[in-house]
Amino acid sequence: VHDTEPGCLADPDKCVWNNLKQECTERPCNYVEEAACTGDAVCDWNSGNNSLSYSKGVAMFPFASLTCDEATTTCPGKCGGLVNGAAVSIDSADYIKGKDTLECAECPALGMKTEWSASTGSLVLTSMDGQEKSLTAFAEAMAKVSFKTSSAAGKERSMTWNYGEGVFDARTGHYYRYYSSNTVCQTTGGATTAGCTWEDAKQACAAKAFLGISGYLMTATTDLETEVARGRIAAEGWMGASATNGAWTWSTGPEAGTALNSYENWMTGEPSALNGDGYFFPNGEWGSVAKTSNKAVLGYACEWGSTKGPACTGSVEKVVVNAGACVERKCTEISRTGCVADPYCDWIVNTTTCVQKPCTDVMEELPCNRKEGCHWSPSISPAMCVEEPCAKLKDTPTCNADSNCAWEDGKKMCVEKNCNDLTKCNCVEDTKCFWKAVSGGGGSCVKNSYGQCPTMDVVVLVDGSQSMAQSFGHHPHGFFALMEMLGDWIQSLPLNGEAATVGAASQANTGKVRVSVVQFSGRPQFFSPPNTWSGPIINSVAVTPIGVGTAGRLSGVSGELKSDVDWHESNYLEAGTYIAKGLKRAANIFASSSPVDGRQRVLMIFTDGMIEDAGADKDIMVQARQDLDGLSVQTFGIVVR
Repeated sequence: VHDTEPGCLADPDKCVWNNLKQECTERPCNYVEEAACTGDAVCDWNSGNNSLSYSKGVAMFPFASLTCDEATTTCPGKCGGLVNGAAVSIDSADYIKGKDTLECAECPALGMKTEWSASTGSLVLTSMDGQEKSLTAFAEAMAKVSFKTSSAAGKERSMTWNYGEGVFDARTGHYYRYYSSNTVCQTTGGATTAGCTWEDAKQACAAKAFLGISGYLMTATTDLETEVARGRIAAEGWMGASATNGAWTWSTGPEAGTALNSYENWMTGEPSALNGDGYFFPNGEWGSVAKTSNKAVLGYACEWGSTKGPACTGSVEKVVVNAGACVERKCTEISRTGCVADPYCDWIVNTTTCVQKPCTDVMEELPCNRKEGCHWSPSISPAMCVEEPCAKLKDTPTCNADSNCAWEDGKKMCVEKNCNDLTKCNCVEDTKCFWKAVSGGGGSCVKNSYGQCPTMDVVVLVDGSQSMAQSFGHHPHGFFALMEMLGDWIQSLPLNGEAATVGAASQANTGKVRVSVVQFSGRPQFFSPPNTWSGPIINSVAVTPIGVGTAGRLSGVSGELKSDVDWHESNYLEAGTYIAKGLKRAANIFASSSPVDGRQRVLMIFTDGMIEDAGADKDIMVQARQDLDGLSVQTFGIVVR
């Protein structure tokens, strides 16, 4: 139905643009159901590395075999023990908001009701009569929970089930749950109110217990706990902090009585109350309310757990679900009929065999990259499909036996080595590489273009504005094109190999590089629970959260930086072109990295249009610029079109 190349490329799930014929054609093997896929002569169904797989738009049951095991569980009362609920959740790093859903169509027939949180990717099950039920009953209900997605991204999903009405998070080993204003909250006077006072919320959490652990208003004493809370709650609500005469302490949980000054995450201008209570915003920052205001906040978050880990054995389990996909069968494996029907295969009459056409005969990028032994090369002008010799080596020993190739576990394929991976002898023999010796002996292999690079730290500011969603050159989406380019560039850099947690790079890594990636744009100013943003667009910045890639820091590890690029592709801000917060974050990254003498600091800004910052944001820009100058940062601006 697409008559033009841009329209065809904008529908990549279904369509492929044929440069040779100048027409849009249906993508081969575009099936979402296994039966339809295997019924096509040129297609195969790929279930990944796991018996659990999903396909776009089709419900699957990740815990279908779940039962309570009387022999292994240590929970009170064994499988007959009573509990107030259960939860199923998609790990926050995997969850695709607006695409993924969990539901339980059969739960009402089992006497269970469900509460789905689209903000956090979790489904809580409780009994319809409000009474506690056995572990066996909740296991039976969770076995009926289905997962479905409208995303064609094809990424793995890690999912966890647990007994208890809180949602378990393995990173902290605690349980969390947000209760909104729709939840009836008794005030201390016995009446109900729209929202709850801090004291009401504190009492409500303390009254909630399961599997021998008591609840309390949520606390957050580290960046990790803040990140977990933000992913599991994603709304405004009370937390367990309070103050008397300006002395802020945790008043709930195992941290009760501990001062907040060892870890704080107040928003600008807070805490404003000398005698008050604390609450959190959806972005994880904290606010304060004076006790005399008797303010009712629109929700509260409960936390369960005094030590790290499940409440009892056999009460929590994680499974990984792979993306099932319909893929094109290799030319050598299909019949004559299928071979003739496949535009990228040739039937050889003399030998009665089906072979793959040469890479140079493939005119589109996506089919090229899907074809065995082929790679779309943008370094050639115009870009074209070229042979990838290493991709023909199909197992680890054969691949690693070739000095120019290396087996990549993530892609499960053989790829050409980067210069960084070569020994000195192979580096000297490779015309595209340069052996960079260092004083005192030794050295490293780098691309010729990096042979004279100094030792440096590079922060890349990437424009995440809405206008970056346009087609750029041959690519249908500018932001994704830029992230793909950054991913390739990072792979070729002479990285120093030190992880983001190292902080200050060692002097031993002379001539090598660390990188950080920051996305700048904007977001609406006001948030209304459960997941509504409104108002004018304001400055915002995005970096990878704690537990993903570099967590917004400098890194010299390729794998960490690749995780950053992948995360940004899945978390495109798509708002205005606001850079003030991005410059401020870049200055903070350079300042906190504490590099040793001799490391150059470089800031690269990629944008496609005019910066829209105004008013107070301009003041932030001026201060950030002064901070960057004070840190001797070289800045390069790159405008992309």
